[in-house]
Amino acid sequence: MYYSFRIFDPKFLPVKESELVNYGNEDIEKLATYYGIDKMDGDGNVMEKVINGNDVKQKWKVAKYYMKQIRNQDVVGGWENIFHMYPDFSKDFPNVVNLVKISLIIPLSNAQVERILSQHKLTKTQLRNRMSVESLNQYLIILLNGPDDF
Repeated sequence: MYYSFRIFDPKFLPVKESELVNYGNEDIEKLATYYGIDKMDGDGNVMEKVINGNDVKQKWKVAKYYMKQIRNQDVVGGWENIFHMYPDFSKDFPNVVNLVKISLIIPLSNAQVERILSQHKLTKTQLRNRMSVESLNQYLIILLNGPDDF
């Protein structure tokens, strides 16, 4: 599923116009299938679908041609330009926009979390085992956000 979101990155766009016709169709199908149905959590609560699966498949056929204009930009800047250049894009392609927003908020890696846990392990040693959670949190914030030679 995560891999399917790569279609919103303009650097993956094919150069040839003939290849653009089929670009991302399989991935948009996967995303439409996953996000286009209601889900039920462990408590039996229904979570409504995020997008209209059929609509997103149809709109994707046109939306990918907008991406041609941002081919040389990064994902965030490119989509920001599309939203600014075409103010009606969000209104015309609401389901595509929802998927783009999801793709932009998904963390690309867990490296930051791993750094925090590593620093936590180095900070809370045998000698500092009685450090309060609040003190540990403040110490980690300073270490992770402060100058490198702190």
